[in-house]
Amino acid sequence: RDALVHLPNPLVVGAMAKFRRSSRYLLATIFPGAPNQAREIVPGGFVRLDLAGTPFCLGTPLLSLSEQSRNKYLALWKLQW
Repeated sequence: RDALVHLPNPLVVGAMAKFRRSSRYLLATIFPGAPNQAREIVPGGFVRLDLAGTPFCLGTPLLSLSEQSRNKYLALWKLQW
């Protein structure tokens, strides 16, 4: 669940394409309102991520649970095939 926050945007986009081909739902950690455009990190680093926003565009999650940490949520989406 905390995996995507450790990847740069191009790898997140690639992972999302694979998820959409093979999964019906996605459960992931998000930081609502995080600036996705500035996520330039090396794999294994950490930068906050908001899958609802551009360039990932998953929209509003079906369910969002606070992780009792500053603006960190576990979110569930139904993926479109």
